[in-house]
Amino acid sequence: MRARAGVPARQDDVSGGTARGVVNATGVGKRFDVGGTPFTALEGISLTIREGGFSTLIGPSGCGKSTLLRILADVVRPTSGSVEVFGRSPEEARRAGEFGFVFQDPVLLPWRTAQANVELPLQVAGVAKAERQERARELLRLVGLKGFEKALPAKLSGGMARRVAIARALILRPRLLFLDEPFNGLDEIRRRQMNDELQRIWLETGTTAILVTHNVSEAVFLSDQVVVLGCGPGRVIAELQIDLPRPRDADTMLLPEFVAYERTLTRLLTEAYEGTGP
Repeated sequence: MRARAGVPARQDDVSGGTARGVVNATGVGKRFDVGGTPFTALEGISLTIREGGFSTLIGPSGCGKSTLLRILADVVRPTSGSVEVFGRSPEEARRAGEFGFVFQDPVLLPWRTAQANVELPLQVAGVAKAERQERARELLRLVGLKGFEKALPAKLSGGMARRVAIARALILRPRLLFLDEPFNGLDEIRRRQMNDELQRIWLETGTTAILVTHNVSEAVFLSDQVVVLGCGPGRVIAELQIDLPRPRDADTMLLPEFVAYERTLTRLLTEAYEGTGP
């Protein structure tokens, strides 16, 4: 992948000419019992997530994007198929502290300051006070919140609260960051600002990221790989590799290549909604 403005290119880990997958899902399915009636949410999902990359899951509402994300993160267990994360089961990877998870709602404790919310995972893990304070302050600086360490959640804007949640998810230095529509509900300008911030944080940390979104422009702007899901039941209907220079900015969104990627994803999503996709 190319680089811009002094930022080094992110290299895939290659072995024998093939990019190594840190997440490998094979034939994953998920069924739920809804009022005594079985419901198949996902069926036959197979995908590979490459180390150090930014991957996005996109698809119609109700296609199982968030369910798939939770299966990969060991929040939900699959009914069928298998998942391997860093060469082991999702449960083993989670217990080893390999994951960070950012939900749609920041879920900050209202009585704790921004810094205390970020420190919480380290406090639970029994890390010494001085170390967790230093790491929390550094992460708040990384997400652009230096000077807001003592602010309570009620005094933070929606975008600031989401940045605190991202900092908290990174405090244990995870190798894999899951993001479930973290910018849902933000206006378009604030959302683009948060996309810029997330890209910067991802580039600085080198964490592998997997995002769920409904937003086509967001998917193209942030991603190296976009996985498109269809519904009835949820399944992979396409994968699109995004080859655009980084870091990306507002000018990137005006490039003909960016617009072409948007059109391709929009077409795939339209086919998914209409049930005419692969």
